[in-house]
Amino acid sequence: MVGIPLTGLGYAFTDERRLPLIGRVDFSELFEDAKDFFEVAHIGSHVLFFLFFALHVGLILKHQLVDRDRLLNRML
Repeated sequence: MVGIPLTGLGYAFTDERRLPLIGRVDFSELFEDAKDFFEVAHIGSHVLFFLFFALHVGLILKHQLVDRDRLLNRML
């Protein structure tokens, strides 16, 4: 959950357009080689987040519907 915003900031700093909060400073020339890395890392971190979220929900449903161990009731 920390990786998504950090890679998003890294990707925003490497974009050709300037960030409005930073002002006139153009970071794109400094980090030109890192743009592809931050783009792949940002998208990959989103994919990993949603995969783990789906796995978590799937395991909750397994405990509730298959095992019937009332784990969800105890957590709530």
